[in-house]
Amino acid sequence: MWTIREPESKGFTLIELTVAAAVLAMIALAIVATFASGLRVYYRLRDFGGARADALISLEKMEREIRNLYDVTEVPFRGEAKKLSFCGAVGSGVGSICYYMDSGSKMLARREQGYPYAILKPLSDKGTVTKLAPIEKLEFSYYDYDYELKIYEWLDHWPKKEPEEEEDAELGLQKKIPTAEEKMLLRETRRKTKLVPLGVKVKMSYNDNGNIVEAARTAFIPMVLSAHTARLAEEAAKEKEKTEVGETE
Repeated sequence: MWTIREPESKGFTLIELTVAAAVLAMIALAIVATFASGLRVYYRLRDFGGARADALISLEKMEREIRNLYDVTEVPFRGEAKKLSFCGAVGSGVGSICYYMDSGSKMLARREQGYPYAILKPLSDKGTVTKLAPIEKLEFSYYDYDYELKIYEWLDHWPKKEPEEEEDAELGLQKKIPTAEEKMLLRETRRKTKLVPLGVKVKMSYNDNGNIVEAARTAFIPMVLSAHTARLAEEAAKEKEKTEVGETE
């Protein structure tokens, strides 16, 4: 006798559908997260280009050159509120490096001069000028320690102007030409004084897609800091010795 079997149902149960939907949702979520992360990286790279990248790279280059400057009497360190020049590595030798803001094009400019151009006043404006980045503002300040007052301070000029010099500048007085003996005395005095500050702070602002962004870096100069630390230690030792001598007396 023949028996007829009805075909079994081949559909999915509710539990199977729920598990499949959950797995597909997790896969879709992973794909969306990866895609969103890629978009964020793309937008960051795109926004970093242009004026922002040029300004930040130039600021880093400036900081590196200030840290590695040379203390050369013939190419002195000169600092103003809007301009900075110092002796640094130029090509295969040494020379003058000057950073300033070109007011006409509103660009951060770097002037590089070889040693002969740097020490001769008639050639002081010669050299290779490179415009690095479009900026809105550029300011320098210089970190100093007053050994008489024993305080640290930020200055807007370097070398630090003495009160007599500031008064003469306000009155428009010109100093007389020093004699040969006075020049020798001046050179000896300069050897005993600080020719380079402890550090330099650079403040810069640039236009980033319509927004004015400010950036700042402080570059401390290792060779000056080491000499400053040694001098403080020497003065502390002298003070301690004086104190011990006073106590014994």
